[in-house]
Amino acid sequence: MTLIYRSPGAIPPMFAGSKITQHYQGVTTTLAKCVKLLLIDNTVELYTDHDQDITFDGELYIASSAVGSSAVSDDVRMSTNSVDLEGLIEANGILEANVVARKYDNARVEILEVDYTNPDATGPRKLRAGWLGTISLEEGRFKAEIGGLGAVFSKRIGRVYTAKCDADVGDVRCGVNLASITFTGSVAAVEDEGNTLRITLATDPGTMDPVFDLGVLKLVSGLNDGSAIEIKQDLPVAISDRRFTLHNKFPFTVLPGEQVVLIQGCDKTQGICQTRYGNVVNFRGFRDIPGSSIGEVETALIGKEE
Repeated sequence: MTLIYRSPGAIPPMFAGSKITQHYQGVTTTLAKCVKLLLIDNTVELYTDHDQDITFDGELYIASSAVGSSAVSDDVRMSTNSVDLEGLIEANGILEANVVARKYDNARVEILEVDYTNPDATGPRKLRAGWLGTISLEEGRFKAEIGGLGAVFSKRIGRVYTAKCDADVGDVRCGVNLASITFTGSVAAVEDEGNTLRITLATDPGTMDPVFDLGVLKLVSGLNDGSAIEIKQDLPVAISDRRFTLHNKFPFTVLPGEQVVLIQGCDKTQGICQTRYGNVVNFRGFRDIPGSSIGEVETALIGKEE
């Protein structure tokens, strides 16, 4: 909650003429921040830093110490000023498990300021709109940078010329039949405090090659149902018995017997595209781009000519 004493008539110039103007003209103001998060799965979460819930525009903002923001500032230049969203990890707010599961990555954010005594009558002051960036966790707190709308202009648009493919295995541009490289199985053992899972496959991938390197392991039962993590390394013990080292741990404890779905990976090189998937006709890399070793290649060729 924010209670601010002002001299009568002190109105922020940018809000002159808005519905909230009359409230800013008062000797005292009763203001609270409201935060609206739209997750990439279209889930909406609403929080306020007031000590009671606030209903505004037909939506209920939950009172929570889980959210707060740093000072908001903008200027007339096309700079990409950022704001930090931070707060406590708690039961009625942002959960650590959801942060670890990356459910807030690239979430759409709106920060509003309202008169908590009558928010619908005065209307909001929009402090910031943007997207959540990198989220860090430390001692029961989280912190995330909110990139402003101006950050859109710093994004790279279009394709990047690189020797490696820029399609994802199984997508429309790749063309590989995703069903043909998807397998099911169950957790046989949990090792290295959850960083490594030993999986028994229900279907035979037909090779001892590490075809699941850079693939995806998704749990479809247990507390982590629906969560997926990229596979760092596939270490075959037998054709249907695999040990997978993961890039990150799952947010909740994984137990033996839980069911998994596995998708083979691709290192995006033409060699794997051709030998593993027979899909070189759809390879999206630019194989003839000179690499960093072009000077060594030229030297070798000159040596041969001599």
